[in-house]
Amino acid sequence: MTITETMRARMMTARKNKDKKNCDFYSYVVGELEAARKAKQTAANPNPVLTEQEEIDVITALYNKSKKAISDTKEKAKETTPELLAFYAEKEAEMVIYAEFMPKQMSEEEIKEAYDKVDASLVEIIRKAKRNIQEYQICY
Repeated sequence: MTITETMRARMMTARKNKDKKNCDFYSYVVGELEAARKAKQTAANPNPVLTEQEEIDVITALYNKSKKAISDTKEKAKETTPELLAFYAEKEAEMVIYAEFMPKQMSEEEIKEAYDKVDASLVEIIRKAKRNIQEYQICY
């Protein structure tokens, strides 16, 4: 089952259960996935299908949008109110749902562990390549 199909099924379940909040949420997500699908439409391909990676990209963008909404609001908020706490809880609940469909994110510890396993000479080659790319971009 694709992400779009899963979101549609959840939307229908929420609708049947008269759960307006979740119905609205899943409807929004389905709308975003549909917008991405329609953006792929061409005369040669009037009914495109999103790949799994394209669906994940949409979900990741929505996750990041929710995360940014939280951080932006925290920066601007002068005090914590019950409304703000409810807003944070809603955005965090959305992020939990989005995370179900995203590839597992590595923790800082997992990244360090993987980095430590890489041969030091390869790390130096990668660093040199990075410097070369940066220097090339400055020149052009």
